[in-house]
Amino acid sequence: MQVDALLLAASAEVVNGKLYLMGGGWTNCTPPPDVDYPYDRLTASAVTIRVGYQETNEEHKFSLEFRDSDERPLGARIDGEFTVGRGADLTPGMSQLVQFAGAVPVHLPGPGTYTVVLMLDEREERRIQFQAMPKPPQSGP
Repeated sequence: MQVDALLLAASAEVVNGKLYLMGGGWTNCTPPPDVDYPYDRLTASAVTIRVGYQETNEEHKFSLEFRDSDERPLGARIDGEFTVGRGADLTPGMSQLVQFAGAVPVHLPGPGTYTVVLMLDEREERRIQFQAMPKPPQSGP
């Protein structure tokens, strides 16, 4: 299997095998003006996996976990399973796409670098990072 995409987004969903993103591909975030650290940020993720012909008709497991800069889990995690069949019209050797989207609240204790780790069948396949930025100083009245 091959991971074609792992993205963070404002929102993400899969409808009829197609991935729909809004605000996709961000790498920096800041708390809203009326919120300070620590805060929980609802974070959407989108994953596209290319499943090889020989890996069809088998159950596969995935997990997506958010971690801090010391690799400690933040408690935000998405787990699932999937099986891709071989349709009668599938050309031998042809790969197929599987797409997932989900959102979880991620507890961000403060500014810093955070990591999202994608595991497939208990093997790390992809990781991306994002930064929680310091809050800009408040301007006076």
